[in-house]
Amino acid sequence: MRMALIKLHSQLATKISWTTIRRAFVYIELNSEGKVILREQTLFEKIGEYYNKFVAALFAIVSAIVLVFLIAANEVDFLIVLKMVLLALFFLVCALGVLTQNFPIIAARRIKNEQEQVVSNNSGDV
Repeated sequence: MRMALIKLHSQLATKISWTTIRRAFVYIELNSEGKVILREQTLFEKIGEYYNKFVAALFAIVSAIVLVFLIAANEVDFLIVLKMVLLALFFLVCALGVLTQNFPIIAARRIKNEQEQVVSNNSGDV
């Protein structure tokens, strides 16, 4: 497995870093020839990806609503502004945190796309 990953990195080193390979590790498998392949997402993984995007969008919308309430408020003092801005930032950080759950999927897609480009470039050269 180690040698196959090193070979993968050497083929895709200009576009794919070791960090990306590490993130996509749950999707990386070896075929019978010892080459790295990326398995397809299961149904639950696909549902989880869209769920994470949906929840992140909800957090971002709530963050925006908090800021709109702050702008529309009649009487605001420093403490209210501070609380509302911190609340909006909290929801925004939560949205980003939920989106980080999709990093392995994104990394696997990047590797797969780069592998396909390398294969298509190599077949076009012959």
